[in-house]
Amino acid sequence: MTAVIASLLPIALYLFALKIFDSFGLIRWNRLGISFAYGAAVCLASFLFVRYSGFSCEISGFSFMPVVEELLKFGLMAYFVASRKIRFLSETLIYGAAVGGGFSFLENIAYLSFNAEYMSLGSALFRGFGCAILHIGCTALAASLMLMISQRQKLWLSMLLSPIPSMI
Repeated sequence: MTAVIASLLPIALYLFALKIFDSFGLIRWNRLGISFAYGAAVCLASFLFVRYSGFSCEISGFSFMPVVEELLKFGLMAYFVASRKIRFLSETLIYGAAVGGGFSFLENIAYLSFNAEYMSLGSALFRGFGCAILHIGCTALAASLMLMISQRQKLWLSMLLSPIPSMI
């Protein structure tokens, strides 16, 4: 039980803190929940794809699954920016973090479910603080880059370029 709390609580606290620090009141709870649920759905879809498709995501030892995951996580942010539901950098950071947090939340649950015998408190803390912040940061970075590029260039160019740093 301690491992579950240690791996999931940091994600929830981080996202809650982002919402609390939104001094302009731009972030809506329902859109934040949709973003979190979308991230979790992407994690589930990625897991099911790898587990049951029989398709190998590796070529010459290089795994393409992180690329697929990042592009899928990026999808909702691309919709938000393209439809002008997000207009400010702080919004992209928070909604992007929610998508990454939802992905990481479900990933940590899956990791705990399938590897419970190997999960020590240290591993759980690493998953909660390390891996979770990685997913949160990468998705927020890609969303922010897309918004900044789309304000100066064409939208299609921003959608093409902005996910690249999170995949490297």
